[in-house]
Amino acid sequence: MNRRRGAGGFSLAEALVALTLLSSSLATTALTLVQALRHEHEAACRSAAVRLASSLAEQLRLLQRRDGRPLQAVAAPGETAACNVAADCTVESDATRALAAWRDEVAAGLPEGSRAQVDVLTDAPPAYLIRIDWPDRGSPARSALRLAVEP
Repeated sequence: MNRRRGAGGFSLAEALVALTLLSSSLATTALTLVQALRHEHEAACRSAAVRLASSLAEQLRLLQRRDGRPLQAVAAPGETAACNVAADCTVESDATRALAAWRDEVAAGLPEGSRAQVDVLTDAPPAYLIRIDWPDRGSPARSALRLAVEP
């Protein structure tokens, strides 16, 4: 009987090498997919933070006191607004509602543990600093966004 050599298929060693190569390429692909998902989540959080900060910046530009002072709702949150003109009291109550709604939007639109704060940069004319930071997924680090609001 004549037997042809090499026509019978793969040897065990060849099959193991092929399986090893396939496994390593699948692991690399899975790692790449996980990184892509993490980057997509980070980009979505950053986009949401930019949208939220821009929205509040526009509201702060619209809500200006007649006496030119910074909004009491930002400068001293929780305190009763000291206003000499009825229009300023209306602006202060509008600012208080806007800030509360904005903080609710930040809590709903960003991951749990996100923080949002507005500070007064200058008094006359009033300028504000909007700060938002949120935890990064799978990392102890935090991402942050800072936006200065000039009049």
